[in-house]
Amino acid sequence: MRNVLVAAAVLLSACATELKAPTADAGAARRVPVGQLVQLDGSASADPASLPLAFAWSFRSLPPGSAAKLNDARVVRPSFVADVAGAYVVDLTVSNGTKQSGVAEVVVTADPTVGAVLPQAGFTITTVAAGPSGFLVSPRGVAVGQGGDLFVMEGGDATVPPRLTRLAATGAASIVAQRGYLAGAQDVLWTGTELLATTGGPVLVKVSTAGVQSVAFDTTSTSDLRLQGLSKVTPAAGGTAFYVGDSRNDELLSLASIPATTATRASFNGAPGGGTWGVTGFASGGVDQLILANRDEVWRQTGTAAPTVTRLAAGGLLVGMRKVLVTPCATPKLVVAARDTGAVLVLDPACTGNDCASATAQQLVVGLGNPYGMDWDLTDAANPVLVVTDESLDAVYRVKGNFCAL
Repeated sequence: MRNVLVAAAVLLSACATELKAPTADAGAARRVPVGQLVQLDGSASADPASLPLAFAWSFRSLPPGSAAKLNDARVVRPSFVADVAGAYVVDLTVSNGTKQSGVAEVVVTADPTVGAVLPQAGFTITTVAAGPSGFLVSPRGVAVGQGGDLFVMEGGDATVPPRLTRLAATGAASIVAQRGYLAGAQDVLWTGTELLATTGGPVLVKVSTAGVQSVAFDTTSTSDLRLQGLSKVTPAAGGTAFYVGDSRNDELLSLASIPATTATRASFNGAPGGGTWGVTGFASGGVDQLILANRDEVWRQTGTAAPTVTRLAAGGLLVGMRKVLVTPCATPKLVVAARDTGAVLVLDPACTGNDCASATAQQLVVGLGNPYGMDWDLTDAANPVLVVTDESLDAVYRVKGNFCAL
């Protein structure tokens, strides 16, 4: 018996030493108004063996004069009040009971200019919904459905679960779906009859307008994808293609139909890492153009057989990009939501040199907190409207103007 116990102890010790450390993820940097209640999010932290995690948050630094305190440093989503202007640097470590992660950092900047939302001259911006009275909590992706209804993916908070919400053209708000596959809610796309949604994992979700959730594409058993941005485009050869960004592997996935069992990968010939978030595509002169926004850079791939890859822009205001669209115009421009700088920018996809779009980038909207999702409302095709969500301000905006003159 003693030998059995010794052998068991040795086995347990060996298993313990083989355990890998978990990975802490403190969430993305953000800008918020001074005085706002900020909820941190460590839910993307992970353990290789799927063991439960213990969380430990702490402030590394506070702005001068701040008395900010975490309401509970041991939960997955603690909160604090950004009481003065400046940068709040917060650290997170997680433990699986045996091993501890390295330190993950997130920077929250309280900026007095956030909330003073201003469009470029010649454009107007109106608020569709904002704050608790507007029903929204951390809105992310948005899709314009039939009749102009808006479908918004909400990240939720400690009291509201991630969910898909409909904002009717009449102004009424209702929950389409929540929980289920929607944990980690990211982007949403209207296909013409139903919705597709990404949730930051390996599953692409299909959601009916009645709220029924089902799997449209799943790589859980074969790969660890983090699906983010969604786009539906018409290639030069005709038909329809669905593109999905994979922020873990810095690539695009192309799906010919939905639901799908396989996908074609487009790696942009090894474009630098940073996480593929925003994706889109269009055909120009019979040639396919794919656009990738990998956090701090915008890339263009022209052609398919022997593609040419060009970096259009990098850095500056292009930080934390979450969505990229093509203007519905004869001469298309790119519209980019730069989450970490609070701006919606316009770039020229026809640039031919490295970073050529940087010098010509236009600031379409400034003063946002963290613009995240965008879509076109083409109810009036002659007068397209840009719909933008703001995760920090819990708001959805409509931007009107002559986009084809940009």
